[in-house]
Amino acid sequence: MKKINGTITKIIDQRTYKVQTLRRKKHPLYSKYYSITKNYLVDKGEINKNLEIGKKVQFVDCRPISKRKKWKLI
Repeated sequence: MKKINGTITKIIDQRTYKVQTLRRKKHPLYSKYYSITKNYLVDKGEINKNLEIGKKVQFVDCRPISKRKKWKLI
């Protein structure tokens, strides 16, 4: 199971959140660091926490729930 950390950027509905992850990478030639962001659609699952925009969350991969939603909060 792959665990990923991210920040909630949008609440789509009662069970779905858009979570953004940030990764820093070093350029192979110029040795300068730059940021890469990626967005995931995450299912709330059985979590009963009150989650808001800007909160840090951790999520794992799971079976496909819909076309783009393949992650679940832990």
